[in-house]
Amino acid sequence: MEWKEECGVSRGGVSVLARKTWIHLVTKLGIGLGALCVVGVLLAAIPNHRAPTVALVSAEAGQDPQSPASPVMADVSMDVDDAVASEKSAMVDMAHMNHGSTRHMHMTAPRRLTAEDQRRAEEIVDQLRAGIEKYKDYHVALNDGFKIFLPNVPQKEYHFTNYANGFLESCTFYSARPT
Repeated sequence: MEWKEECGVSRGGVSVLARKTWIHLVTKLGIGLGALCVVGVLLAAIPNHRAPTVALVSAEAGQDPQSPASPVMADVSMDVDDAVASEKSAMVDMAHMNHGSTRHMHMTAPRRLTAEDQRRAEEIVDQLRAGIEKYKDYHVALNDGFKIFLPNVPQKEYHFTNYANGFLESCTFYSARPT
């Protein structure tokens, strides 16, 4: 009897060490699941957070991806009705931005523009132009860590982003560091 107690075996046959390990694992699992739930709630709370509805396609060399006979367009799984509904939904979501008052936001009248405001605006524009000048060649942007949005979807104009710069800009403002 004394030997079992020294080795950590309790009277019920389960060791104290095993019980503590089990409680420790269950606690960590609970913390992990709780954190996952918090992240899910925060993501759901982001305004206009929706899963993308555009299907990625790739164009074969020498074909016009916009032609109806193109097999590329036949592969597009996005329904036209879905696209129209998404566009209408986006317009409704953005409608409050042009109005002075809604339950979501109330816009106050802008204050009068001062000479200092104009000087600061011109300074920001000059810094921004200097920061994006080198990106006239998109290869420079790719080499600097920018990524193309939907690179496999034929577009008239492609958009790039640098996620590291975007993260930094969420906490700071530096106009010479484009996102």
